[in-house]
Amino acid sequence: MESTQSQPSGGEQSTGGVRRPFDRNSILAAAALAVILVIALALRLYGISWHEGYGYSPHPDERHIISLIEGIEFPTLGDLGDLLDAERSPWNPGQFAYGSFPLYLFKIAHSIIPGDVYDVWTVGRGLSALADVCVVFLTYLLGASLYGRRQGLLAAALVSLAVIHIQLSHFLTFDIVLGLTSIAALYFMHRVAVGGRLRDSVIAGVIVGLGLATKVSMAPMYLALVVAHLLYVLPVLGAAEGDRNVASRRIGVAFVGLLTAGCASLATFMIVQPYAIIDASRFVADVTEQSEMVRRIRDYPYTRQYIDTAAYLYHVRQLAAFGLGWPLGTVAWAGLLYASLRGMRFYHGLAYLVVGWLIPMGLLLISTGIVFIAAASMIAFAALVATLGVRSRESRGTVLLLSWVVPYLLVTGAFQVKFTRYLIPVAPLLVLFGAQMLFHLWEWVGGYRRWLRHVVAAAMIALVAVTGLYALAYMGVYQTTHTAVRSSEWIKRNMPEGSVILMEHWEEGIPDLGRYDVPRLPVYENDTPRKLDGMAAELARADYILFYSNRLYGTITRLPERYPVTSAYYRQLFGGELGYRLANVETSYPNIAGVTLVDDTYGRPGLPTPEGQKKPPGLNVNLGYADESFSVYDHPKGLVFENVERLDAGTIRERILDAAGDDPFGLEDFRAATPTVPKPVGLLLSEEDLRAQRVGGTWTDIVNPDGIASRMPVFAWLVVMQLMAFAILPIALAVFRSLPDRGYLLAKLLGILVVSLVAWLLASLQWMAFSFGSVLLGVGAVGVASCVVLGFTWSSFLSFFRERWRVIAICEVVFIAAFIAFVVLRMANPDLWHQWQGGEKPMDTAYLNAVLKSSFMPPYDPWYAGGYLNYYYWGQFIVASFIHATGIDTAVAVNLAVPMFFALTVAGAFSIVYNLAESARTKLSRRQAREGPGDVPEKHTSSFAWSPVLAGVAAALFVTVIGNLDGAIQSIENLWAFIQNEPLRGFDFWRSSRMMSPDPPGNEITEFPFFTFLFADLHAHLMALPFTVLVVGAALAVVLRARDSVRGSGRLAGMGWGLADFAQVAVLGVAVGALRPLNTWDYPT
Repeated sequence: MESTQSQPSGGEQSTGGVRRPFDRNSILAAAALAVILVIALALRLYGISWHEGYGYSPHPDERHIISLIEGIEFPTLGDLGDLLDAERSPWNPGQFAYGSFPLYLFKIAHSIIPGDVYDVWTVGRGLSALADVCVVFLTYLLGASLYGRRQGLLAAALVSLAVIHIQLSHFLTFDIVLGLTSIAALYFMHRVAVGGRLRDSVIAGVIVGLGLATKVSMAPMYLALVVAHLLYVLPVLGAAEGDRNVASRRIGVAFVGLLTAGCASLATFMIVQPYAIIDASRFVADVTEQSEMVRRIRDYPYTRQYIDTAAYLYHVRQLAAFGLGWPLGTVAWAGLLYASLRGMRFYHGLAYLVVGWLIPMGLLLISTGIVFIAAASMIAFAALVATLGVRSRESRGTVLLLSWVVPYLLVTGAFQVKFTRYLIPVAPLLVLFGAQMLFHLWEWVGGYRRWLRHVVAAAMIALVAVTGLYALAYMGVYQTTHTAVRSSEWIKRNMPEGSVILMEHWEEGIPDLGRYDVPRLPVYENDTPRKLDGMAAELARADYILFYSNRLYGTITRLPERYPVTSAYYRQLFGGELGYRLANVETSYPNIAGVTLVDDTYGRPGLPTPEGQKKPPGLNVNLGYADESFSVYDHPKGLVFENVERLDAGTIRERILDAAGDDPFGLEDFRAATPTVPKPVGLLLSEEDLRAQRVGGTWTDIVNPDGIASRMPVFAWLVVMQLMAFAILPIALAVFRSLPDRGYLLAKLLGILVVSLVAWLLASLQWMAFSFGSVLLGVGAVGVASCVVLGFTWSSFLSFFRERWRVIAICEVVFIAAFIAFVVLRMANPDLWHQWQGGEKPMDTAYLNAVLKSSFMPPYDPWYAGGYLNYYYWGQFIVASFIHATGIDTAVAVNLAVPMFFALTVAGAFSIVYNLAESARTKLSRRQAREGPGDVPEKHTSSFAWSPVLAGVAAALFVTVIGNLDGAIQSIENLWAFIQNEPLRGFDFWRSSRMMSPDPPGNEITEFPFFTFLFADLHAHLMALPFTVLVVGAALAVVLRARDSVRGSGRLAGMGWGLADFAQVAVLGVAVGALRPLNTWDYPT
């Protein structure tokens, strides 16, 4: 049976589908889990009406979600015809900043439970609480199946006590729902990795679809879906010949499961969020808006708090200090590092951290644009998958969880907006990693001193206890009335009706202030004299200033360059310089047994502590600055300042200006850019595109005449060619494995093609400007993909070089010799212009310069001011990629590009015929070997023979040099004329390229390769030649693979026929497709 031949790699202590009988340990575990779930439910339901005293929720997301729930209606029979009409459908929420699935879920739940609209808060928060209890339960199930019951119970206990989970469970928001779908999907993916059951694949796919319909940040979960099915296949990769049936079956099961899961996911998404398809334009616009919000492309005031916050480190500290508490937070983050490295040797782990963590981080620190997010995610994913080949068997299951956690954290941690709630989808997994680490430490120390186990066990108990105490301390927030309600009550007791109470805009209101005059200060507006005059007048008129929270003064004072005057206002106010004194403070800090955990609202913005501010009684532990979202919803710090000196507006204005420094209004205003919608412009560039082309890299930014590459251009050009070839070599050797030379020379063509394709896609989609960086990113992307392939083909890769080093050396000699030979030829006549024999070089060079200097594609038209190039320019793009990579001047680059295309054509022709001859020779050897060893000539049995090499050289000469005999005929004619004592006719250079009758009506030109390269017009037909040869070589590989069975060692060999066939056809498709933009006129039909 298949299941007995290899143990599953998808889990570490998993029992797969085997059911254990109930024993004492099972009963104890079930009892402990029941207690944990009861505690979790109690902590999440206690204080669920925390906003009591408000007539509405002080949580803006809750209010928005409630308005959306109110806005959707169940369709009646008469409305069914309108469901597909986005404008008329009562079931369309009308916006997609929030996913539709939780909206429909809360709507259905509220319709089942009777009550008025205000009960939506209770129902929604109750569902959040129940969802988080399910998260706790699934944490146990996942931990128990992956690592063991003890690890699962410890992780579940810690998650049940985690403050970030307790707090978010008290809100009617979608964060907990997203966290539930995340861990539920991973649980069923683990079942897929262990058993490969189609049912589990479908369930996992459905849950991923639900998560995607909750928030699009669920998208990286598809990477985990791939890993789950790969883990099911992994134990049989590289199986012996006798186990190929098992391998093929598993591969088939995994392929069907992955395809079905993907289809189930997309179908679920369309069912629970149908208007993402029906109202696609709105969906794309809203998702784009949210994407621009988290990257701070849109300058919303509530995101300014994150300006100048450290990527990654901010999240690490906030989750550790406030979301989990320092003890659990430290264990969780250390657990992530431990889980990432466990089961690998030190140098493998170090390499993984560099490639899988640091390089993606570096990319995302450069930009969080979509292309960088995709590139960083794929690099991290590829590096993680590559570790499967070097990890211990028992640690491979963790890769499933890491394939979700690592890409998610890399992207989320790099965003400029860093709400701590963004970590809720991975927080239970971080805790699980920490629990696993502690139990592995417990087992490890037992091998040295058994008493150390008691120390580690005591540390685990202490961790649970401290986390529990922190949870209980936080429950104190819900034991008291909301601080804003308490501020309202103080105001009503101490302020006469009609008093003027200043508040800030972009801030929550205080309930029951209808009897007072409550103007709002526009502090988020840009600092101008008019704004200052208005603020000074209001401050002089007001009786009190009321702060709901630190939301604005905690942000604006950190941006003195943008808000010099408003920052000075806050400093003066809190320092008592504006005539106001602190009259009342309302706080609700987590506290237990006389210990209060204080978050500092003054230190980070650099404000003085107002006179009269008192510390809470007992022991105060200052945890530092808390993310705004941690406190401003359920326990904001309310302040009331009383106007005791009654200063006039002029005095207040002067004091603020004196504190603001010299010329505070001379600073440049910061205004959010408003995106413009491009208009149809025909063959003209839009204003936006034209501006982008004009501000792109200048000539000196691209070409460096003093650089080392410009001083040694031939060497630099050759290095770049080889770098692109070596970057893709592992892929080429795997794809062209049916060829005797494994496509070694074809790799040079393929590398240049794919690297240029990546750079071209980046520029065409306007994700990244065409530059040295985009070319480097292309090389890096290809290199990372090759590293993944190399992880599966390492042994085959090494054996190829050991066995075929002579062929490799000959291939390099052929290629480099052809390149150098034509460089020498171009040195004899490097001029790019002649009055009547210059050909099309001026046009080709103009197009090359236009492509080179264009930031985005299509390039500008050098002959048509303001227009874009309506021409097949992709060959020039390939050459321009080399110029960007080297910084060599165009005039020199053209004279290097022609030899490059010549050498590539020589290499392709040599490779094709060499492989045909060597394949025939090998087949003959095998046939004669079956007839008897005495009948096999030694020349056919040796691993290396010169005859295929000579055939390849002959082919290269015939294709690129002596493919036309007219030159020889002209030489013979002149020799005969000399013998006959007749005048020599001279050599007609053009005659050899005109096979038709003299002066044909269509002026037909019948060039041949050597004429084309010798004439050296960098035209489309020249640049397409080597890639046409690549198409022939790729087609030959497909034919030979269809004839022969797959041979060779390495893990990729065990992946069956399907993947290799697909890769070969994909490469062939890319090569054929490239011919169209290379030379449209000569495209094969």
